[in-house]
Amino acid sequence: MTDRLYQQIARQIEAQLSKGVWKIGDRLPAERELAQRFSVSRQTIREAVIALEVDGVLEVVPGSGVYVRSIHAKLELTVNAQMSAFEILEARALFEGESAALAARNIDDDQIFELEQLLEQLRETLKQDVELSENVDRKFHTAIAKATNNSAVRSVVESLWSAQAQSKQAARLFERARTSGIEPRMEEHEAILKAIKDHDAAEARRAMRGHLSGVIDAILRATEVEALEQIRAKSEATKQRYALEEDQ
Repeated sequence: MTDRLYQQIARQIEAQLSKGVWKIGDRLPAERELAQRFSVSRQTIREAVIALEVDGVLEVVPGSGVYVRSIHAKLELTVNAQMSAFEILEARALFEGESAALAARNIDDDQIFELEQLLEQLRETLKQDVELSENVDRKFHTAIAKATNNSAVRSVVESLWSAQAQSKQAARLFERARTSGIEPRMEEHEAILKAIKDHDAAEARRAMRGHLSGVIDAILRATEVEALEQIRAKSEATKQRYALEEDQ
């Protein structure tokens, strides 16, 4: 399958990093300049930056710019055959619940603003591009971990998201959920952010765990629907087979 345009641009930016055009800690040129350099729209540059930030290559600092964080994306947690998608999601619910609680205690105004911006991006991308909205969703969750101001918590949460991204089983399950019409729930993300902004650690923990428990339930429902459809299809095929035999 051909890569989307923003994915192609993301790879071109990575190639520039590998050549040493920009080094770790450097600030990238402004969005308009990058759009001219790669002969694409500013929206495409924005989407490429989101993808590279999700991969840990770039970091967007509100009010300052886009900085090079790593020349190559790092995936700290390797998925093994015994690590199921549901185990990863369960671990996320446990760790991200505590991450949200700690963020509620430690978050500053700039970090609140960043989360508000990401929530607005999520709202917009849900209307346009499901794949991109998933990248923004990941940024929202990892920005919460960043707002804990605890590098160990941030590393664990980012590693779990990387593990989920590597998991072929998780990719299949989320695809099933998408085809069943299940999308990220804005009201749940809004509740998480509200609790964090209110510095209510207990409510932030509850909202995050409730949200991720809902994700697990949604995927289970989508899996059940697919199984039922397969049973119905087999049943219909059997009916048609015997109907043909009766006609003969």
